[in-house]
Amino acid sequence: MPCEGGLIMERIRNEEELNKRIEHCSSCLNKKIHCEPGHRAIVVCGGTGCLASESKEFLDRMQELIKEHGLEEKVTANIVGCFGFWSQGPFVKIFPEETLYTKVKLKDAEEIFEKDILNGEIVTRLLYVDPQTKEKVQKQHDINFYKLQMRDIALDGNGVINPEDIDMIIAASTAPIELYSMGCQIHKRLGIKKQIPAFDIAAACTGLIYGLSIAKGLIASGMYKNILIVATDNNSKLLDWTDRGTSILFGDGAGAMVVTQSDDGVDDIISIDIKSDGNYDHLISLRFDGNNCPLVEPNEKHPSLIRMNGRGVYAFVAKILPKYVEELLQNAGVKSEEIDYLIPHQANIRIIQAVQERLGLPEEKVVTNIKYYGNTSAASIPIALAEGVEKGHVKLGSTALLCGFGAGMTWGAAIVRLRKGIC
Repeated sequence: MPCEGGLIMERIRNEEELNKRIEHCSSCLNKKIHCEPGHRAIVVCGGTGCLASESKEFLDRMQELIKEHGLEEKVTANIVGCFGFWSQGPFVKIFPEETLYTKVKLKDAEEIFEKDILNGEIVTRLLYVDPQTKEKVQKQHDINFYKLQMRDIALDGNGVINPEDIDMIIAASTAPIELYSMGCQIHKRLGIKKQIPAFDIAAACTGLIYGLSIAKGLIASGMYKNILIVATDNNSKLLDWTDRGTSILFGDGAGAMVVTQSDDGVDDIISIDIKSDGNYDHLISLRFDGNNCPLVEPNEKHPSLIRMNGRGVYAFVAKILPKYVEELLQNAGVKSEEIDYLIPHQANIRIIQAVQERLGLPEEKVVTNIKYYGNTSAASIPIALAEGVEKGHVKLGSTALLCGFGAGMTWGAAIVRLRKGIC
């Protein structure tokens, strides 16, 4: 890209060219930089005199950006000198990728930071970009509430459902930003003045299905008419970023739906079922040891991070889920060819394909977006449903099968009608 003074910022990844440049700067580039997995190290160099001053300005800006994005524990920035070989301006090297930028200006700092830090494999999940406005949401607190506006998700854009008509809120979350409680936080965020019950459920990635089952039962009892279900998980703050078995799999997200009392006597939840088996709780775990109480024998503290036996989870779910979904259809008297869309939890493409093959569904009937967002836990099913409708992949006036599984272990599925006008 053009720089002030006619200088050019170059981004070099060619190994031969990089080695050639390294020969001219033994004091800097030959220096071995150790980076933990998922970490980044920024080395800035610009020689002595006025060039050293330019390098210091560049380094200061990099450190500001690191602090602004809350990445102090993931990214380090240092400055070194090299006797003026790079006489036309500072250069920047990003480890561990061996990426080199030469002849940069201060105004290039943001672009370099975004390319090689925010778009790095690990820290990219801390940045959410709205696909429509392209605006970036960089605070984790905002990710859960992003798009949770009265006229965005769940609450109908034509004003059919007024927020004050909601008489219960169920928050399905096992990675909330506020433990006491997400349901109440949502009540406040939506500006609902009426005092209504709001509570959380923790069924991990099956949370949306569990919430739907609870809402169906409560509405059928006649106690409630309009129940808002919000599935939201902020997984990135609970990950061990040195563990590739979890850190590269999970994402953050939120999705919602309003379940209402039928006004024509037709139940759009054709069939729903939820299950669990606590004997497999070791497959996915997240300990919350907290502080030791002085009145009892102290416990050994463990990191409060997600731990997962990936192979064990796959073996368990691949064995259980396809047969379970098939039995749900049989018990409901619904044939697989009557299912227009399979909208599964977005955790593993091979598990999704196993369910697809068991039901004999063609590719166009299966909704997936895992390659874009990763596993957003309880939020993955409503995100896939809403996005499928928005993009025209899911046509309304159809029948869909929702299914999911999660830590616990929990699993569940629902056959639902997608009426026109619901999204």
